Amino acid sequence: MNFMSGDNIFETVINYVLLAVAIATLYTAVRGLITFLTEKEKAVIASKAALINDLAFVFCFIVLFIIDIKGNFMFGVVAACDLIAMPVTSTTLLTPKGICNKNCLKQTYVPVSDVSYQYKDEKLELHYPKKNKTENYQYGIKKTGTVTMLADWYPKYEYTNPIVPEDDNDDTTETDNNDNEGV
Repeated sequence: MNFMSGDNIFETVINYVLLAVAIATLYTAVRGLITFLTEKEKAVIASKAALINDLAFVFCFIVLFIIDIKGNFMFGVVAACDLIAMPVTSTTLLTPKGICNKNCLKQTYVPVSDVSYQYKDEKLELHYPKKNKTENYQYGIKKTGTVTMLADWYPKYEYTNPIVPEDDNDDTTETDNNDNEGV
């Protein structure tokens, strides 16, 4: 009997869906790992929500694998694939280009100009004004590489951080104007 064939069409369809999920998860992990290895400047941050989500996903598939009387090992395969992929899928990669989006089809970056950030209550909030979305991160946010990368984002791209008050962004303008008054 073929491992993908079940007793009925429903089980067969579920097995193929689970196989597709396992392949997509591994493919995403490999793409993320390649990006991580090829980026020279990078910082990795993670959120509790993403970690809890991935752990819950793995836990559910392990439970389904254990209680499945017929021994459908595809639940275990999906759980194993997600465990392997968890370091990539649960984290966010910051680069000089912006924030790396990980998905199955295409590796893209959210440009620095589309993101603002704020440290608040022991977490890092990344704001996406165009999407009206905010993400919170708790892990890896105080590393020197992360803090340096975030500090370098705005001046490098001549973009003003909307979170920082205007007074902090224009300190040099006033001194330049005062120097020209005596001429």
